[in-house]
Amino acid sequence: MTGAGPAPGPGDDVQALCIGIAAMAGALRGAMERGDIGALIAREAELRAMAGQLPVPGQPGVTSGQVLGVLVEALSAVRAAEAWLEARRARDKADARQTERLRLAYGDGGRRF
Repeated sequence: MTGAGPAPGPGDDVQALCIGIAAMAGALRGAMERGDIGALIAREAELRAMAGQLPVPGQPGVTSGQVLGVLVEALSAVRAAEAWLEARRARDKADARQTERLRLAYGDGGRRF
């Protein structure tokens, strides 16, 4: 005979959500490392949605340390993603300016010869 075991309590749901948020923060960082902008944006949206589901500390089975720790990790990952995207935009803008300068320089030079 197999027992179903104890029924999950409210803290179990919070624990599972915290683990999911930590995993999503890791997936967000992984998308940054791969340079996958589409995945980065999707993971960030999912991470924000999951963080919005966290209950308020003080409810049965919910500790402030548990919620605070996972929110700090999520915020750190989101801030890193935002900084990465901003740096990527700046690099892309600089590359576009350089390409335009080269096009103008070599375009004019090609017409002279």
